[in-house]
Amino acid sequence: MIHQKNNATLYNRYPNIFKEVSSNFTNPKSILSFGCSTGEEMRTLKDIYFKDSDIYGVDVSEDCINLCRNEFGADKVMYYDDFFNENKKYDIIFAMSVFCKWEDTEFTDDSSLIYPFESFENALNVLDSKLNEGGLLVIYNSNYLFFESSIYKKYLPLPSGEINDSGFVHKFNSSNKKVKLNYSDVIFKKKF
Repeated sequence: MIHQKNNATLYNRYPNIFKEVSSNFTNPKSILSFGCSTGEEMRTLKDIYFKDSDIYGVDVSEDCINLCRNEFGADKVMYYDDFFNENKKYDIIFAMSVFCKWEDTEFTDDSSLIYPFESFENALNVLDSKLNEGGLLVIYNSNYLFFESSIYKKYLPLPSGEINDSGFVHKFNSSNKKVKLNYSDVIFKKKF
């Protein structure tokens, strides 16, 4: 299941989140941009926040993959389908505006036919298997609530005064029903 189909992005799009993550994990060896799009997030992380880290990317778009491979190298960027069979582990995984179907879910009260919770849950299980213990999982602008996932018990939220919300997209619970909820937890540390 493809998550967000829109690949719009910007350089340093989430500075408060990136800054907060860099203050919570100072020397990560490897970082994954899950849904790397055209590479602006990868570039931002390498240029500003994690200069000494290896930055990797995953995406579904062949055009985006080709752009990123030209800039970062073929070994740093992979197709979404190949990611599931890859054995690499990461210290930080960013999933920024990936776990949503904006604007498709804007006017619905039930997301089950557009983007079911099961798709979110399945992708989270894969990300969890690829994150080192003590690593950070960063989920921003998701249609679903991470604290309702089956893996949430393995994580601790890292609250921040700099991050005011979890994104603008509409939220749905694990039953695919729209909820009105504003929370600010977006950075989660995997327990040892």
